[in-house]
Amino acid sequence: MLNQSLASLAVRDPLLVPPRTAEASYISEVQACAAECVPIAKEADMTSDETITIADATAADRDDVLALLRSSKLMVEGVPDDLRGFVVARTGDTLLGVAGIEAHGESALLRSVAVVPEQRGSGIGKRLVDAALERAVAAGARDMVLLTEGAGGWFERFGFERIHRDAAPMGVKQSAQFTGACPDSATVMRRRAPLRVLVLCTGNSARSQVAEALLVSLGEQRVLAASAGSRPAERVSPDALDVLARHGLEWTGREPQSIDDVADERWDLVITVCDHAREACPVLPGQPVMVHWGLPDPVQIPDGTERRAAFEATYAALERRIRALLDLPLESMTDAERQRALRALATA
Repeated sequence: MLNQSLASLAVRDPLLVPPRTAEASYISEVQACAAECVPIAKEADMTSDETITIADATAADRDDVLALLRSSKLMVEGVPDDLRGFVVARTGDTLLGVAGIEAHGESALLRSVAVVPEQRGSGIGKRLVDAALERAVAAGARDMVLLTEGAGGWFERFGFERIHRDAAPMGVKQSAQFTGACPDSATVMRRRAPLRVLVLCTGNSARSQVAEALLVSLGEQRVLAASAGSRPAERVSPDALDVLARHGLEWTGREPQSIDDVADERWDLVITVCDHAREACPVLPGQPVMVHWGLPDPVQIPDGTERRAAFEATYAALERRIRALLDLPLESMTDAERQRALRALATA
């Protein structure tokens, strides 16, 4: 299930987004990708000097949202009274657009994507979709599903894949949008949530920071990575930052964090890189796959040439294992298959 479904999402600080000029290459497709199969409207080239705020919707937005959906010929059935799961774009008191996420177990359906006509072509549609999907992932959704008649190619470039109607998650197939809003000819598309990978060590200052940086860099949109420590150090090791910089990875501004800071989040994979972290790891929600990739602590090596070499060896070992991890078809593997495969990489 979603973590308490979308009801548990805390209202986030508004995201202030500078307006963008018309982006005709994809905005019309965004407008076509609403779950209710919105027709592609003629684009309007426009610019604005006003700041656009994208934030979680509240009950106070409901009248404006319903009016926009009706004017866009989108169904309003199923729109919650408190607009939980919806995001809105505003400039001042004026509603510019809306997008919603409807929770169905571990899946989320993108719905109710609409932008006022004079703002189509400004990039607001894409930002609303991005914000809605981000909240679905944060709530624990493993699959994001949508229906479209004309924007399949656009979504493929951003990780969505076409699936057969029968392959859609059961909860989504029972939704009003799926059963009545779109014709049978509509394309069903799915984007799996990024794999959530947590790396643990003692101080969260060297090995786990290097691993997180590699996962972020090599995993791109496929992986959401974090790291933490059982006894966090005061700062990230300068040698860890140096070895990352030598390999082209900028990692400044990071601070060690405690396992307690991430213990309530859902993780798919948890990798420990030191024995103490393996022993101190708490029970994490969702029964993630646990694997131990023990590595010597390069921080323990005295300063000088040997210490630099130790950090290079740590970087090289983690890079080999993480590249091998990302070569696996993790999304289609069972937890047991993932655990066997990742354990085999511990000596790579």
